[in-house]
Amino acid sequence: MKKIGGIVLLIAGLVALMLGFNRGPTWLVLLGIVFVIGGIVLLAVKIARRNQGNLP
Repeated sequence: MKKIGGIVLLIAGLVALMLGFNRGPTWLVLLGIVFVIGGIVLLAVKIARRNQGNLP
């Protein structure tokens, strides 16, 4: 579930950034940045948990 949520947040954040940079309001750019960071964090946590079991 975290993987799907991370990907959705990344896509939503990138769309918000594109709309915000194209003469959009500042809050839309900030929201896009927050969504992108949230998506990256969720994906990083998913990868870290998956790789934690492989350590000796």
